[in-house]
Amino acid sequence: MSNHPEGNEERANKHALVSHFKQIYQKFGNLTLDDLNKVYTQDIQFHDPVHHIDSIFKLKQYFEHSSSNLIACKFEFDSELVGENNAYLTWDMHVKHKKINNGEEVKVRGMTEIRFTQKIFYHEDSYDVGAMVYQHIPLMGGLIKTINKRIANAQS
Repeated sequence: MSNHPEGNEERANKHALVSHFKQIYQKFGNLTLDDLNKVYTQDIQFHDPVHHIDSIFKLKQYFEHSSSNLIACKFEFDSELVGENNAYLTWDMHVKHKKINNGEEVKVRGMTEIRFTQKIFYHEDSYDVGAMVYQHIPLMGGLIKTINKRIANAQS
């Protein structure tokens, strides 16, 4: 570990960026879209199980659209590993959405990888989209739960 002042400052800047990123998502339900400009580059590459987005403009559109039926959403971060130009964070998302689970809260476990220089240029979320959406759709949810039980019983 270096005691060189620039090394400490660079490390502090990385941790500050990750901390700011986490603060934005901890208040996702009340997110100000201008907050995104503070942490993301204009050409941000954003990936999740459903979307691949290639600019901050499109990311803002995605978040605006995603929030249209949102009742509440927040992220609780568990752990983080901050590297030279990347970080990995684990989290629980607590979401209430008008069209999912009759508006009742759904908890989804996930992980985020971010890559950065001064700002984040790559963001990838990994989570079980079935646990978030499909299991809470009336007919499909019952079918998925039955399939999951059969798989679990077959493995026992």
